[in-house]
Amino acid sequence: MLLVAAQAKAIERWKQLRGEPCEVISMEVHQNLRAGNQELSNKFSPFIIDLQPRHRSDPKTLLRHVQQMQEQARKDAIAQNMVCLLFLLDTWPGRAT
Repeated sequence: MLLVAAQAKAIERWKQLRGEPCEVISMEVHQNLRAGNQELSNKFSPFIIDLQPRHRSDPKTLLRHVQQMQEQARKDAIAQNMVCLLFLLDTWPGRAT
């Protein structure tokens, strides 16, 4: 969460130094899908966080927004549903359609 917020502020600052407008910043964040005590695994799924200028107005607002977006992705189980969908598409009935 802190890394996402810091990266967004760095992008905003970089664009300001170049004299470019900085509207929406969209960032792809990977959600961990590892089960409990797995040490090494490539199980993750991405979701997108959009950060409007109002979300970047101050550090507390930015962190709160990033946290809310991550919690919403977890609540909606976006990553898990994508994995299930891809698995179904790769099975025999999915290939037959």
